[in-house]
Amino acid sequence: MLTSFFRQRGFVAMTKNEEVFYRALGQRIAELRSARNLTQQQLADALGLSQKTVGHYEVGRIRLQVSMLPPLAECLGVPISALFDFLQRKAKGRTPRRPSDG
Repeated sequence: MLTSFFRQRGFVAMTKNEEVFYRALGQRIAELRSARNLTQQQLADALGLSQKTVGHYEVGRIRLQVSMLPPLAECLGVPISALFDFLQRKAKGRTPRRPSDG
């Protein structure tokens, strides 16, 4: 019943990969916010959002809209690419795949 409520309003459940991505992005946002000594409320006020929405972003509960990236990066005092540093760190930790002996 609840699922149909969300589907009727255009909400789509996240895939596992999306959940992992948005959780990592949220952690990065929280790190950068803390480094600037900002509270969730202060960041929310600067972005014109509620504190609850910022909290949801930080735990990866909801998707961050692409249009929010420039103002978010500006509020955090970083380039947009710095929001995605976790992707580079994750890629560096991987071991290269070996070609299969086919």
